[in-house]
Amino acid sequence: MKTLFVIDSSVIGPEYIVKAAKEMNLNVLFLTNLNSQEGDALSQLTSYKFINCNTNSFEELYEIIKTFPKEDIAGVISFLDSKLEICTKLCSALDIKGIDPKIELLKDKAYVNDIIPEFTPLSLSFTTGAIPYSEIKKMLSASQNGLILKPSFAAGAKGISVLEDENDIENIEKLFDKTLPKHLHPDEYVVQEIIDGELVSLEGYVLESKVIPIGVTGRRKTENAESVFIFPYHSIAQKELCKIVQTLVERSGYSRGFFHTEFIVSENQVKLIDCNFGRPGGANITEIIACSYGIEPHSIYRQSMELVLNEKEIIPAAFWGEECKESLGIAYGIPNQDRVLEIKYAENMKSKHTQAQNLGDIVSAMGSSNWSWLGMLSGLREDVIKDVDSIRVKTLHNGWIKPVYYNMELKEPLDYLEKV
Repeated sequence: MKTLFVIDSSVIGPEYIVKAAKEMNLNVLFLTNLNSQEGDALSQLTSYKFINCNTNSFEELYEIIKTFPKEDIAGVISFLDSKLEICTKLCSALDIKGIDPKIELLKDKAYVNDIIPEFTPLSLSFTTGAIPYSEIKKMLSASQNGLILKPSFAAGAKGISVLEDENDIENIEKLFDKTLPKHLHPDEYVVQEIIDGELVSLEGYVLESKVIPIGVTGRRKTENAESVFIFPYHSIAQKELCKIVQTLVERSGYSRGFFHTEFIVSENQVKLIDCNFGRPGGANITEIIACSYGIEPHSIYRQSMELVLNEKEIIPAAFWGEECKESLGIAYGIPNQDRVLEIKYAENMKSKHTQAQNLGDIVSAMGSSNWSWLGMLSGLREDVIKDVDSIRVKTLHNGWIKPVYYNMELKEPLDYLEKV
């Protein structure tokens, strides 16, 4: 059996990756920095074969993979957004299979804005060594809702800030994220106009340069953190979103692989705000889609792996047009930064629970970014809504509390300060 190298893991995935690989007659070897993995993902990773290493270092990863005979390597992949670019560089240097190399360009928000300007918000790219203060101020004066500052290559709301006035612009250097690793180009940023509308994502994949849609996900946020994922989301027409993604595919030359492209949709416009090519949706979106279509989550992972390694699909495109059930994902956290000691939930829960961080960790307040997630639920809509109400979190300073998440009925976070 050939070896498939998988670099790190997102919040969910290791068990699904291994199961999918077995069906493909492949052995999985995780290359991972255990210090950057947490919760259930860490528990799963350490139960499989892995090498602990610096996954931000191309040189270190290259030297490790180079020790294996080329004929025994199936490929190098990742389902983690921040590791896609390094995967493509490794595959090119080692001349092995992997993620579409166009990802190196598509990871750059500035590049995407440049090639489909008619479908993206007004934006301006720059480096931290040459900040165009006057141009940013002109953008702010012309914008109705302010501006948002984003690292060009980061994801999950990492390093984003809102520019509300000229004082923010004059002090923009204080807003740069000093924790971004070298491979995420910490000196490159994009300023983008904030536009009103609803946040959704189109889930799907590309095969032979053709977009195959799986469905639309409705997304709800608690401040800067995603909190609710609704699938399928019928409030938004899928056709217009597909047209934009197909245009991006044609102009970029992307030919194979998954995407979960984010849009802001209003009554009179649709704007692409993050292309997210190269992998299925993050959080527990894969579980939600699988639940909706009545298939196992690892089948979607296998579909993704077959696309990048063998340029084929095992689930036919026509399948995704069939009727599916309403499913839901909820990511929850805690109201204030605190040390988490225990998580409790009903023993008879029908939905799937994933712990995103380790017990004993100091967890950020929910809303700072997606890294503030403590746990997630996925399943049929009615089951998740019922099950999330049973969750209680024990913290060091506030004892047992209800978690924080976007409440779909109240359309605002729950009263999370209630002690229980």
